Amino acid sequence: GVNDSVMNGLADEVAIFDSELSASDVAAIYNSGVPANLTSLSPVGWWRMGEDATWDGTNWTIPDASTNSNSGTTANMAEASRVTDTP
Repeated sequence: GVNDSVMNGLADEVAIFDSELSASDVAAIYNSGVPANLTSLSPVGWWRMGEDATWDGTNWTIPDASTNSNSGTTANMAEASRVTDTP
């Protein structure tokens, strides 16, 4: 199940869509390497990994920037592991 999945690595600007995106949609999102605003593409979930993340002493919580309000929470991640100098 989804809760059994583990990612070992760094992630930024993660989005999930419930349908396949066109090549032009993908090109528009990345706009020469800089992700654009995804609101018009109606993502199911969109986690920007930005300044809105909060640390509760144990885990990070990252708000969902889509209209679905599915905040993401880390597990077993040290506060110092957050990378803040991404492009």
